[in-house]
Amino acid sequence: MQKKETIIKNQKGIASMVIVILIMTLLSLIVISMTKNANREQRQALDRQLNSQAFYAAESGVNDAKDYYTKYANDPVAANRAPESKTNCNGITGAETGNQFPGYSSIVGQDVNSYSCVLYDATPDSIIFSDVGVDSSVLMPLEDDSSNPISTLTFTWKVPNNTAYDFSGCTGTNFPPSLDNCDAGVLRIELIDPTATTRDDLIKKDFVAFVSPRQAAIPTKHYTDGITGPSKQGVKWTGGCSAASGICTIKIDNINRSKLLLHLRSVYKNNEVEITGVNSAGDPISFKGGQMMIDSTGRANDILKRLQVRIPLNQYGNGVYPEFSIQTSDAICKLLQIIPSGFADAQSTSDPACN
Repeated sequence: MQKKETIIKNQKGIASMVIVILIMTLLSLIVISMTKNANREQRQALDRQLNSQAFYAAESGVNDAKDYYTKYANDPVAANRAPESKTNCNGITGAETGNQFPGYSSIVGQDVNSYSCVLYDATPDSIIFSDVGVDSSVLMPLEDDSSNPISTLTFTWKVPNNTAYDFSGCTGTNFPPSLDNCDAGVLRIELIDPTATTRDDLIKKDFVAFVSPRQAAIPTKHYTDGITGPSKQGVKWTGGCSAASGICTIKIDNINRSKLLLHLRSVYKNNEVEITGVNSAGDPISFKGGQMMIDSTGRANDILKRLQVRIPLNQYGNGVYPEFSIQTSDAICKLLQIIPSGFADAQSTSDPACN
């Protein structure tokens, strides 16, 4: 009897030990899981912080590249002059060890934050606008770095951040109240010839085209048609759009101008626009004085962040020049005064708005 009771007690003790071991194992697994989750959350939070720091470091590289180039691109001392492009991650001649530009430190904030590589091209083979609005235009000089005259310009455009494309509602050269079922806006392209010497000469040399989207082959139009043709200064053309890519394109040839000022605006819908060209020698245009392409890599601890941006190299498109002085749907009485004095003032006496 005692032996049987001893066996039962031993069995109960073993069962209790097994239960305790199972509970301890379960608690250990819970603790390990919570610890791993906590470590994961901590690492994710640190990664987000480092990602932001690397992004800001890359932005600092962009700002330093633009500042350096604009200050030293035309330096009178050739040895100090900024090169037109930087194609590798080595520092420019004169920069201290570990830095990218002479006189600029690559360190941002703490020593673990820096921009480790900055590339740039001040004469890119394309001009890119990520968002040309309907309420504000962009201004950009167009000139080839080789000084050869511009022969052909190609404009491609599409609606930004769109994945499905429908051009069934595009109305060609008509201008309806709204543009429905047409996944691209109209481009208003103005090419101003800076060689004009008088107001009348400027008007005669001014090129304006309204280019509407339409699903068709890519057309080639003539610059001279917008200057001397019967529909000059406001020609209405259609570009060729692809439903597969959503990209619309038009080519303008017979330009033969060494320099132009581009005034670009969207109508109906904002557009993402890219401009390429060919010069009189048949080579792709390297646009100078317009945009600067900068590729900057920021580093924060073991996190890298790379940015590629387009920076304007002029003040035309930075709000210096107003879009217009007055906007209204009503009639306006225009009273014109001729300067210098000695000429008679002109007044629209026949306009009802002036009565």
